[in-house]
Amino acid sequence: MSVPAAVEARSLRDAFGHGYIATTAASQLPPSADGWRKEVIGHLTFAFQDRTVVATTTGPDSRFHAVLIGNPVDLESASIDPQLIARKAHSSLERGGLDAFTRYVAYLTGRFTAIAIGPQEVTVIPDTCATQMTFWSDSARTFIVGSHVELVAEASAAETDQNAINRLNRLRKLHPGATYYFAGIETAYKDIHPVIANCRLRWSSTKMVADHERFYPFDDLDIGNPTGREFSEFREILDQNCELLTKFGRVGISLTAGMDSGSTLRAALPYLSDGSFTFTYLNPKEKLAHFNDIYEANRISFDVGIPHRVIRWGKPEPGTLFDAVFSKTWNAVQPSSGAARAMYDELPRDFFQLNSILAEVGTVFYTRRSEAPPSPRRLTFLYHGPNVAREHEYVEQFEQFIEYADFRPETIGGYDYHDLFYWEHRVGRWAAQKPHEGDLGHRVLQPFNSRRLIETMHRLPYEQRADRALLKQLYAEDLPRFDPRKILPRNNGAGIANRLSRIIHGR
Repeated sequence: MSVPAAVEARSLRDAFGHGYIATTAASQLPPSADGWRKEVIGHLTFAFQDRTVVATTTGPDSRFHAVLIGNPVDLESASIDPQLIARKAHSSLERGGLDAFTRYVAYLTGRFTAIAIGPQEVTVIPDTCATQMTFWSDSARTFIVGSHVELVAEASAAETDQNAINRLNRLRKLHPGATYYFAGIETAYKDIHPVIANCRLRWSSTKMVADHERFYPFDDLDIGNPTGREFSEFREILDQNCELLTKFGRVGISLTAGMDSGSTLRAALPYLSDGSFTFTYLNPKEKLAHFNDIYEANRISFDVGIPHRVIRWGKPEPGTLFDAVFSKTWNAVQPSSGAARAMYDELPRDFFQLNSILAEVGTVFYTRRSEAPPSPRRLTFLYHGPNVAREHEYVEQFEQFIEYADFRPETIGGYDYHDLFYWEHRVGRWAAQKPHEGDLGHRVLQPFNSRRLIETMHRLPYEQRADRALLKQLYAEDLPRFDPRKILPRNNGAGIANRLSRIIHGR
């Protein structure tokens, strides 16, 4: 079924929502970025999708540039102003060099990509959990970096990696019933890789190549040593982060019966404005536990006085607007589209979703632990299970990952590698995909995407983290009634971030 011309025209505005592409060769901007705002900053020519917020600061001598793309939040300054945060990032770059810049942006919350541009180098740093995905290529002596693998592939004329796609498809036989995502550093295209959380990408204009290097854990990190103040610090950080995230605009909280989303609701509730709501997916084919999520989320929302919306999980009809948008954004290999379609078709535009999936980074996900070092086979077992770990071609993917992310006992500080592997790999290849799907119609933010919050949670011993002690303590608190501080004006649906985007871009 062909897509109507009007639908295709609209899809150009929604595809690659909140995305960007940058290249050292201006002539290689992809056709998908036609009509996007263009800007030359140092070595790079950028193109920004209509809804992308970007702040840029340049020093007096124009030698150094700081670029922040997305929605950074500075807890120390209690600010969501991207221009102010970019100025602080730039100051840290000029005064303390790249390491100072890295440390400053590493402790920002929100959802963003930070780029430092110097006379001979470009450095790209993702947010804490790399939730605004970053892909790159340096083939043919051209450096390209962007938010979506399709944009980078289009700009670099990359070939699809059929071997990687075949491996992904074969998982359905080796590990039936699971959800399938690329592993290690593979993508659907040859020579295009993601930037991993806790790592940075450095491109040199003299060498004309990029290096992917680990910057975290920092040397002075202290984890695994509880002080007795963990809950008060956890609550303070989560509360402050939620307060600032709610300032972006209208908020919708994805809510289930679980403690993760329930904790977000408790932390955000005092700061929600009129027009806020909660929502839950309904998949009629799911088990009874899934329906309990709906019943409990509805009960909680009713009790506190917040509207609750149930949206129906389901794949798109061919030829619909969503089908055109989704297919354009993910062309070579499409992720599951049921949840993305439900959000796009059944929720408002331009609200800010608070998603709680990253709480597991600070608790415990991998419970089958071993004292053995993080070998390629061991990581394959953790991610794929025992059947796949017997297959050498899948083990090879994690040989590449260990080398690429410098994932070795001597480089990961005091962390148990099971925790860091979940943070850097499973979240980066799986959980980070979901926010990009939501970005097609609105903007996804994640209250647990905070390095300081995760470090606080990781100070607790394994048993308490596995028992989700901090979440339980917060979840045990009584929920007050919803009492909005203010009523949002009718024309404020796009929120503060979109207004800032128009100001910064001169629109």
